[in-house]
Amino acid sequence: MPTIFEEAGEMRNAYEVEYGNLKVGPHEFDFQLDKVFFDRSEESILKNGNINVLLHLERTETHLTLKFSLKGVVECQCDICLSDLEYPIDAEEILQAKITDSFGEEEPDLIYLSTREHKIDVYQHLYDYVHLALPMKVVCEDSVNRSECDKSVLERLNNDSNKEPEANPEWEKLKDLFKQ
Repeated sequence: MPTIFEEAGEMRNAYEVEYGNLKVGPHEFDFQLDKVFFDRSEESILKNGNINVLLHLERTETHLTLKFSLKGVVECQCDICLSDLEYPIDAEEILQAKITDSFGEEEPDLIYLSTREHKIDVYQHLYDYVHLALPMKVVCEDSVNRSECDKSVLERLNNDSNKEPEANPEWEKLKDLFKQ
C-alpha cells in the first residue's frame, strides 16, 4: 500500500510530483525510500531500505528534466552465502519528460506527458533506479555490515560441489531408452 496523504479532501500518492503549478526554472523535492516504499511492490527482491532521494527538477514550458540523486542502504541477501546484508546505494539518474499531445515512441530516459496532465508519478522510476544501482552479483565483502561470506555456508558449498552425483536408477532407465 503506498504512502498517501490527505490534501484538500483528496488522496495523493507520496511519489507524485505536481509540476503543473511550478514556475519555469529549477525546483527540488526530497523523498525517503523505506519499508513502505519497498512493500508497495510484491515482486521486489528488496524488502527494506533507507534511501534519501533528492530530485532536482528543471522545468520549461514543454519539457521537464528530472535529476535523481539516491544515497543510502537497502537490505538484501548475499548471492553466495545468502546472509542478510545492508548494501550501499549511491546513484545519479536523469529522466527527460516532454510535455506534448503528440506522443512519440518512449525511450528508456524519455517519457511523454500530456498537456492535460499536471503531475508525474515517479514511484516506478525510483524503484527501477534502486534496482539498477545494485550490481549483478551482491556479495558480503561489498556490504556495509559484513566483510566476508559465512564460512560454514562456504564450506558446505565446497563439500557439496566436490561430491560425485549419485546414480539415479530412473535416469539410467531413461538413458537406455535413447540408446535403442
